[in-house]
Amino acid sequence: MSETAKTKNDFKRLYRMHQGYFYSNLLHTALELGVFKHLKNYASPFDAAQKLNTHPANTSRFFNGLAAIGLLKKKKALYKNSPLSQTYLDQDSEFYIGDYLLYHAEWNTPLFDNFKAILQNGPPAREAKADDPELWALGATAIAQFQKACTGPALARIISGLDEFHSFGRMLDLAGGPGINALEIIKAHPSLKGVLFDRPAVIEVAQKYIKQYQLGSRLSVIPGNFQADSFGQGYDLILASACLNFVRQDLTKMIKRIHQSLNPGGVFVSIHDGLTHEGTRPASFALSWMPVAMMWQELSLEKGLIAQAMVKAGFKTVVSEQISFGIGEMAMDIGRKV
Repeated sequence: MSETAKTKNDFKRLYRMHQGYFYSNLLHTALELGVFKHLKNYASPFDAAQKLNTHPANTSRFFNGLAAIGLLKKKKALYKNSPLSQTYLDQDSEFYIGDYLLYHAEWNTPLFDNFKAILQNGPPAREAKADDPELWALGATAIAQFQKACTGPALARIISGLDEFHSFGRMLDLAGGPGINALEIIKAHPSLKGVLFDRPAVIEVAQKYIKQYQLGSRLSVIPGNFQADSFGQGYDLILASACLNFVRQDLTKMIKRIHQSLNPGGVFVSIHDGLTHEGTRPASFALSWMPVAMMWQELSLEKGLIAQAMVKAGFKTVVSEQISFGIGEMAMDIGRKV
């Protein structure tokens, strides 16, 4: 088949990209209205419209759109959540991530509302509120949903599979956000204790989840900025999940600090985007970092950068793997100290 024929046959993919606006707007509007909370069981769109305070006929059309993209099921003019929506989009679900998705969408809004102007003129002036503690707390609350539904259980499986896992006595979750990653790892171990290090506003949010997990005796906290402040010593395991992007210009310096904070025989695990194909794959991370780069600064990490910095920092062995998270493939580098 010629390249031209292949391209013609690929028009369906192009048109799906064109319709991406519909997918995201259907999803975000449904989350903002709380649609999925009312559709645990089959219901009439007209009954739902009364609860949602929406136009009855347009609610039916809106539900058709949600059914078309797989978020609702339709049977005899009645609608209910699909398994995907029931698991992740119903506010009563243990694994609800709706607030996280809306937070992520709002984060990107300044770019997409002014895409052409930013493309032509460059990044806008950075607002001072970017360092507002309230925004950090809001972000931590949203990210908690993502850690609960996705990264926490996945990281617990990965870390508990390390040969050294049962010998670990103390771990550090560096810039660990709301702390659910650390809590899930600690929960998988009979006696492991941990330290969660992050900004003070984030630590306040984390205290809520430490209490929920009833692990206050095993997970302590240190508030601070990991780029400048001490995060302690004497760890058998240090986890850095999607935080080293913020020190990409000083990776070796930061990883030397991590190396010094580990006990002999300690293990450092970094989970990060690890872009390939000249920064264009995986698409999920290439796209996620694009708004940050266009409005602020480049934070993406190419595959291999952290592993190289681990070697320079003095780690005895470094092993690199690809792991699958809910949002796509990520890079994992494991460094072991002598």
